[in-house]
Amino acid sequence: METHEDKSGQAFRKFLRRNTRMALAITIVLAVAAIVAVYVFFKVVADAQVLGIVPTTLGLWSVGTVFVFCITVVIWELIFVAIWLIPVVIVIFILWYRKLPEEERKEYGMSPKRGTDPRRTEGSGFFSFLVSVVWLIIVWITGRWTLPFNAWTFNDFVYTWFIAFLWILVPAFIAGTIFLIWWLRKEPKEES
Repeated sequence: METHEDKSGQAFRKFLRRNTRMALAITIVLAVAAIVAVYVFFKVVADAQVLGIVPTTLGLWSVGTVFVFCITVVIWELIFVAIWLIPVVIVIFILWYRKLPEEERKEYGMSPKRGTDPRRTEGSGFFSFLVSVVWLIIVWITGRWTLPFNAWTFNDFVYTWFIAFLWILVPAFIAGTIFLIWWLRKEPKEES
């Protein structure tokens, strides 16, 4: 008996055999993009130290310098990688997709599926992202934004993360409790 994984593996193998040129083009583009992205990252690292954006010793880094460094890396990666990568991949995909017969699209599951909600997302990572944003706000408010990490105690680090977690959890708990009370008190609708 064939499993779903066996069928999907065979379908992927068949897909690669039929569309070797497209797969090769995408692979080459992604490899070039990865090389450029690594080069840009190391260039930003070297320039950030030379320009004084970040201190050279890690003990002098602060939350502010980490934030500024991350934003700098993202901006330069967007400028040198994403600006050309996204249009190239879209063009390659569109040119390939136009030549693809409708039967083959259905075979690979590229036709619109019934019963799926396109607005549905898994939501993975949203809670941790929200806690991280609140943590940055707490660090800013408490004046630790420019405080070097070597001046932080372990307790400071743990307590600020715990407080950020509570800032998210307590309002969510209160809202959930209010909703639950409302839902339990709501009169059921009579069927006619």
